[in-house]
Amino acid sequence: MTDSKLLECRDVSFAYGDQPILDNVNLILPTDEFIWIVGPNGGGKTTLLKLILGLLEPDTGRIEVLGHSPQAARHLIGYMPQYAQYDSSFPATVLDVVKMGTVTTLPGHRSASSSPIDRAHKALDQVGLSDLADRSFSRLSGGQMRRLFIARALASEPKLLVLDEPTANLDIKVEEETYELLRGLSEHLSILMVSHQPAFVSRFVEHVVCVNRRVSLHPTAEVDGDFLKDFYGRSVRLVRHDRHVHEDGEND
Repeated sequence: MTDSKLLECRDVSFAYGDQPILDNVNLILPTDEFIWIVGPNGGGKTTLLKLILGLLEPDTGRIEVLGHSPQAARHLIGYMPQYAQYDSSFPATVLDVVKMGTVTTLPGHRSASSSPIDRAHKALDQVGLSDLADRSFSRLSGGQMRRLFIARALASEPKLLVLDEPTANLDIKVEEETYELLRGLSEHLSILMVSHQPAFVSRFVEHVVCVNRRVSLHPTAEVDGDFLKDFYGRSVRLVRHDRHVHEDGEND
């Protein structure tokens, strides 16, 4: 495998005890794309993510990320978890939080191209928070806080950005602004974004990885209301910010 492949899974299966979660997963993803991982609760999205990050080992098969094992590729990955635990009374600035993303003790970590402070400022600029660098991080709005954690993930200068529910609980306007930010970032690095929501903003992403014990890859052109109804096993409404597609396939 070469760096032209972002991710390769070959015959990957995983179970918690006698409960199978992923079954015979074969998947190849290209680099330099914005890809959405979607699926129902309990379908295996989080498990697949942990396998990609090297936090779990597959029971069978192999996984490579950017030509390396997941463990060896960790220094190439910036990760934003769904739930970030933090103490709002902790006396840290926005810049302090982003600098945390520059700290690593991983063996084999490549030499950074610049100092931690320069990388932190660059990451803040990438997410549009440069003017708030000296503000207490606890004073940020929900949308700004989400951008802060994206900046923290960017501060390590990753080749792959992995985000778990980055727009959860955001209003529509801030959600769309976040997607626009991520689309811009995807011009320079690969992005995997996990979501369990049936809402799908197809103009922002190029492929969707559907995870429901088995895994399949689809171009966004294939994703419509009927596709998601079959995938989730129930009627859903596909929501885009530029139009709505209903269960009957008609557009607003």
